[in-house]
Amino acid sequence: MEAMKSSNFNKGLGPDCFDGNLLKNNQQLNEKVTTEITIALNNANIPQYLRVGRLVPLKKTQTKGPVRLDDIKPIVVRSHISKIMEKALLIKIKASCEHLINSKIY
Repeated sequence: MEAMKSSNFNKGLGPDCFDGNLLKNNQQLNEKVTTEITIALNNANIPQYLRVGRLVPLKKTQTKGPVRLDDIKPIVVRSHISKIMEKALLIKIKASCEHLINSKIY
């Protein structure tokens, strides 16, 4: 699956603690995850646990002292599986509805 190959699994683990690097080393697990993602996308049913993320507030600057709200950049850490699913969906959209994608953003 193209989405799996293009994913960066060296980033933080999501709430499910699934390490995507396992997919590179285990063909059977890779096939199982690919099948489940395909079924979910074809049924337009993304499981609830893949829609969950962990909010992490990051400080924008390296200054010392009290942090103001304006100095915080929130990021959401999501499951590696949800990232794969997102990429697979984007690939499907690009294949059939290229005009809906703004290439300057992606």
